[in-house]
Amino acid sequence: MKSDPPIPPKLVRALVPYPAVFIPAPEGGWEGVFPNFSKSRVHGVNLDMARKAATEELGRQLGLYLKDDQTPPPPSAPEKLIADEEEPAGTHMEWVQPDTEALLTRLGLRKPRTRMSPSGQRFKP
Repeated sequence: MKSDPPIPPKLVRALVPYPAVFIPAPEGGWEGVFPNFSKSRVHGVNLDMARKAATEELGRQLGLYLKDDQTPPPPSAPEKLIADEEEPAGTHMEWVQPDTEALLTRLGLRKPRTRMSPSGQRFKP
């Protein structure tokens, strides 16, 4: 039985940022959406948490493409993204960089890092 060749780590490290649109949620917090990944939505109680969730979700989406040996879609050009007139005030676009090191670990291309506590117990940071 022939196994698929591993994904080159160089390919993962070369992944580029993607645009994400952050929208203030009416009930509080923030929602993030990716124009390139229509089914991806993230939420955060504040903007920093929404950004962190967006970074994780982007890595997950790109990982799915790479696992299936597909090329991810190219990032949308910001000038081609059309603002919706009904978007609430504060809605804005930011570039989100995928966490390539976490993606390498998730794809099994790198061992997860562990640290040693003062008591001698290993843990993941």
